[in-house]
Amino acid sequence: MNQQVDWTPPAPGLFGSSFRLGEWISGPVTPLFEDWALTRLEDAMHAAHRSWSGQPAPRPHHVVINGWYFYSLAWLPVTPRALLRWAPSLTWHLLRHPRRLGPILPATTKYGIDWWERRWRDDIQPWYVAAVADAARQAETDDPRDLPRLIDAVLDDAGTYFAWVTVVGGAAYKAEMELARFYHKHLEPRMGGTHLDLLVGLDLSTPSPPHAVTSLDWSWPTLGEGQREAGVPRPGLDGEMRARRRSAEQEARAALAGDPRRLRQFDEILALAQHLAPIREEQMNEFTLPWPVLRRALGRIAEQLVGRGSIAEESDVYFLRRAELEASLADASPGLPGHRVDDRRAAVAQAASLSPPALVGDVPRLLTKMLDMTVTNMGVSTRTGDDLWGIPVSPGIATGQVRVVLDAGDFDAFQAGEVLVAPATAPAWTQLFARASAVVTDAGNLFSHASVAAREFGIPAVVGCAGATRRLTTGQHVTIDGSKGTVSAVDDVER
Repeated sequence: MNQQVDWTPPAPGLFGSSFRLGEWISGPVTPLFEDWALTRLEDAMHAAHRSWSGQPAPRPHHVVINGWYFYSLAWLPVTPRALLRWAPSLTWHLLRHPRRLGPILPATTKYGIDWWERRWRDDIQPWYVAAVADAARQAETDDPRDLPRLIDAVLDDAGTYFAWVTVVGGAAYKAEMELARFYHKHLEPRMGGTHLDLLVGLDLSTPSPPHAVTSLDWSWPTLGEGQREAGVPRPGLDGEMRARRRSAEQEARAALAGDPRRLRQFDEILALAQHLAPIREEQMNEFTLPWPVLRRALGRIAEQLVGRGSIAEESDVYFLRRAELEASLADASPGLPGHRVDDRRAAVAQAASLSPPALVGDVPRLLTKMLDMTVTNMGVSTRTGDDLWGIPVSPGIATGQVRVVLDAGDFDAFQAGEVLVAPATAPAWTQLFARASAVVTDAGNLFSHASVAAREFGIPAVVGCAGATRRLTTGQHVTIDGSKGTVSAVDDVER
């Protein structure tokens, strides 16, 4: 089915399905979220980036293809035109604040990330928490006609906060890439394995907060609203994972004992990667703090529109566009005809069965080389045949029965010991990790939610396994190798 779908973007350029905000969108997007929230979040994020480094971000910031979100990668300096566009302002910012631009590249992440982390912890985090608390009070008391302005302000704050996630949390990703590169070059030839065992047992296993989401799309209830379990690792697992990590550290240091300079380099790279990994998870848990507020504000608007007869039921509000919502709220329009809302609902439901590609559009040669280098450093096995392969992000091997879970509506069917196969996951999916034997996702990277959560729960995981939800079927038996990035079908004879 997926092969018959055209994924050509409606605008020139390169777009990715699981970059930045796309990492936490596990399904097709509803019209109001795409038209209002995504646009506003992206504008605020890119405004912050421009103020810090002069980074340009040509529009459109995203496109929607067959109902799925794709983020524009036009800001990446991977073409001569993009590099020339950014070079003058980047040079100016480098001359003024050289250490603050250190986190731009993996190799220079260690320079300046301490300033960003300290500023986020001391100023940005308390500001964000206070702003959300204030918005929560307004969402209960403001006139519904004023709530769109409140939603705008909350989205602006969330977009700005997410810009900090891309720097501080993004530094965690870059630090791990440096560790993976070092391991592949200096340790794998001596001791085999991957760098992944060096990043387990880092005390990340805190329960998902009530504002955790199953997808950034605000049409889905938060964890607290759905009254679902948060999901925590089994008792004693943290100690087991820490012991596993310390054993890997000792083995690596023993392998480098004859080269003091290389050993010092390893300890420096490892310390940074281990320090930043928990911060990334903390930031992402906090990013969706305003989602209950946004949903409450939209709920009050929806109540008003239902009372006026503009929409038939409150959930219809998510299938409007912002202009339609505001026209109905101002009583300047009788609302969207019911059949149009039904058509949009049906389109989103139909799109949920698709598996979007990771990239669409024109892929620059330099980016291809960068991605190939990442694959090599991660030790990805690209065997041919019937195996699926993706990015290995949580070590270990597990065999189990597949359960394809497309959204929160499938959560209750998931059974203990099954292999979770999903488009992508977000914090409210963590409840399933407590029951899963392994995880496979269509989208994702080293620091997508599935990657971090699988390490917390000590289960193998492969992400960025394009087409997994389409090619694997519920009930099928597979073996997951979270160290090599492979998903292999298990024959009845083998079982």
